[in-house]
Amino acid sequence: MNRRSSRLCKAIVIVCVSGVLIPQGARAETIDRDSALCERAVVEGARMTGVPQEILHAITLTETGRKQAGRMRPWPWAINREGEGRWFRGRAEALAFARESLTAGRTSFDVGCFQINYRWHGQHFDSLEQMFDPIAGAVYAGMFLWGIEHLEAVLRRWTAWTQTAPEAVTTSLRAMRLPPLPELPPFLRGRAVVVLDGAVLGDD
Repeated sequence: MNRRSSRLCKAIVIVCVSGVLIPQGARAETIDRDSALCERAVVEGARMTGVPQEILHAITLTETGRKQAGRMRPWPWAINREGEGRWFRGRAEALAFARESLTAGRTSFDVGCFQINYRWHGQHFDSLEQMFDPIAGAVYAGMFLWGIEHLEAVLRRWTAWTQTAPEAVTTSLRAMRLPPLPELPPFLRGRAVVVLDGAVLGDD
């Protein structure tokens, strides 16, 4: 997210809806509940993909984190469009902005807890609304995936890349046919996909 925009958003402390000030306690409760959506998604995403919770948590904090009650917490209704970050008060506001962006032909924007880019990854989701689903975002963020029809091209490029990748990098590529289980996010159920994942050994 754009850090300048982050500082601007943090400076806004009074929230007004339809001319009525929201009590500070009620607003704090809403913020806590919505941030918890991302934090629960970290746990579920780690369980479904095998990616450590610490990594997914680091991603969502880096992409959407802002200080709440003295500590950094993620935010599910964040959008970064063309380098400008915005933190919306709720899902409806974020969706409205995303739809307006599409209508205006501005398709390069990142959404949700894990800031997945619509232009490059939107085709892997059933809808724009699903991209804002924290668990769907966590699962997608836990792996790079393509439709099985791209297997040959992905395998060729991945093989070439591994020849020059640093020794600290561990990576794997899998072709998988996923079962239509209700535990999986809808965009993965019953699909044949190519999955690329990896890790980097380091101190940071």
